[in-house]
Amino acid sequence: MTHPTNSSFDLSDWKSVIATVGKEKLLERDVTLIRAAVLIGMQNAVLRQNYTSELFTGFTSEQIAILAIAHANRGFLLIREKAHTAVKEAAEAAALEGRPLDTGALSQITIQAAEGISAATADDINATMIDTLPHWFALAAKPPAGVRPPGENLGGVAQRAGAILSLEHCFRDVWQQVLWEPWIIANISEVDYAMVSTAPDWQIGWRAWDLRQQTLHVQGAMLNRQFERIFPNAQPAPALPLTVTGIDLTTSPPVLTIAPPLESQAISHRMALDGLDDCYTRPFAEQEVGEPSVTSRLLSRAVLVLQDLISLMLPRDYDPEDPDWSAMERLACALPRVTVVEALARSLSLDPAIAGACVTLLTSDTANGLGEMFRIGVWHRPLIAMPGGTRVLIVAGALLWGSPVRRAERWLQSKNGDDMSKTPNGLLYEAHVRARIRDTLSRNDVIAPQDRAVSHLPQGRGKEEIDLLVRIGGLVLVGEIKCLLGPSEPSEYYNYLRKLEKACEQARRKAAWLEGEQALAQQLLGGTSPLKMLPLVIVNQSNGVGLVFDGCQVTDAHFLRIVLSGGEYNSGAKFKAEASIQFYTVTLYSSVGEAEAILPNVFADHLGVRRYRDAAEWNTFRIPLAGDNGELMIFYPVVDEMKYRATWPLAADNDGASAAEESREDD
Repeated sequence: MTHPTNSSFDLSDWKSVIATVGKEKLLERDVTLIRAAVLIGMQNAVLRQNYTSELFTGFTSEQIAILAIAHANRGFLLIREKAHTAVKEAAEAAALEGRPLDTGALSQITIQAAEGISAATADDINATMIDTLPHWFALAAKPPAGVRPPGENLGGVAQRAGAILSLEHCFRDVWQQVLWEPWIIANISEVDYAMVSTAPDWQIGWRAWDLRQQTLHVQGAMLNRQFERIFPNAQPAPALPLTVTGIDLTTSPPVLTIAPPLESQAISHRMALDGLDDCYTRPFAEQEVGEPSVTSRLLSRAVLVLQDLISLMLPRDYDPEDPDWSAMERLACALPRVTVVEALARSLSLDPAIAGACVTLLTSDTANGLGEMFRIGVWHRPLIAMPGGTRVLIVAGALLWGSPVRRAERWLQSKNGDDMSKTPNGLLYEAHVRARIRDTLSRNDVIAPQDRAVSHLPQGRGKEEIDLLVRIGGLVLVGEIKCLLGPSEPSEYYNYLRKLEKACEQARRKAAWLEGEQALAQQLLGGTSPLKMLPLVIVNQSNGVGLVFDGCQVTDAHFLRIVLSGGEYNSGAKFKAEASIQFYTVTLYSSVGEAEAILPNVFADHLGVRRYRDAAEWNTFRIPLAGDNGELMIFYPVVDEMKYRATWPLAADNDGASAAEESREDD
């Protein structure tokens, strides 16, 4: 049946199917889908009939693109200002109370983007604005002919369009969530609806995994910056020798100043690249991604240059009273494509052809690939091609706040798909994990060499192929390694968990088989007594860690290394100014026997996720409905900063000596 987000949706088609099947045969989930389809189909019909059909009458496709990016960039600047104010207030409150500021939950502070709009986290608001852009581009493909009203305010037009299209995007999200995730929609009054999860752990899990991944991405970089403050004479070389430090927009084309980075730029560069060096994508960083000589590492460096460029371009006055097209283009960061190519070529010492290839791979074409943009957005391609291809617009929220890891994942996905386990990169990652686990275990001072071993069973040596085998005493971890890209859409969430479920089935099967092949197991791993097998699925990032499918735990390579490194887990770090860093540790085991005892459960009770899960609260997002002045209330999880703070490792040690605290996993 046609989805209710499709312009050709016809409710009568759904009614005829219901009549054919019979209401009495409908399951509860069928009823939920039907109720959602009716609600969303009617709301979209009202939007299209009364608003979007004539929204851009008289504008050209180029003008609509300028309005779209100007609106998104204005929103980003507004949100960034409010987020910075909220963080400053949180820091001041922490100082008054004599406690550290816990960075692990700062991103969960909610702000109100505008009066009458539900409060949400800055990241969530920014993501909604960026992910609404394809709705603008879809309407820009064939704008209706006509004449615009004289003297209209372009800023007002953009804000009105943004409000309308954000509703359309919200309804698309609601439908995708109901279709793929465990939600129900119910009437709570004659005109009001509520959307509630039937499996709260599902939603809380995705929030906790995302926050834990954010923490892992920045923790090493933050500690590196602290070490630089402690040892100011041991400053590292700049990550980029040159970058854009100035731009004269009064000339045509604009004139760039390329010079050694300013101190603030150099710190931002090191933060970003340190995070990528700690990420699972590092083994693939030198692989070409779409164009000869263009690698993921090169594109990451190109993004740093573009971040410096857009930071110089964004206007200070992001909310002019009556902007003309020149002001809107400035807000949309419109530039000649050749200027962007020049910025990369001169900053990174690239051949202009290679710099041009980088720009191509970082550019979204609104005339083509709209389906992909609706699915994964413009986060990894934050440049927007203008008709004719001679100019580009730059999406600030995607470029400056987008995840460097997610960008790298999407570049890899364009070449390898979303399951790298099925590509040569999967084998490369398996070898990388084995090498790091072998190195980690070799430095474990708690478990003696005779009580530990690392191996694997390659294809052809037995009935099964086993990615990783780790013996601790008489217990063997039978590891199934999966290299999967992190999901971002409801359908991807669903498919991701199905892949984990299947991987657990494989791990259980292989563990059961190897337990019956004791001679082979002891040949691979040593040991004298009968070995007991424990299935384990090991993924490359945080999504899914702590899940258990029919007795098989899911963890990630990072936490596995922590568990095998020596029996201690660094649960937090406290630092202030130039003071030495203070780490807080949890003892996992102090003997091989204790290690054997915890392994069957330690990955399910994932310490890196537990604090986020325990601090989860349910927030409400309200979507206004047309027709009867009702609303749709959506309940979604956020991590409550106060509850999170109450569980930090230094809760009983608040002497006011420290101004910051970082949730830390250290191997």
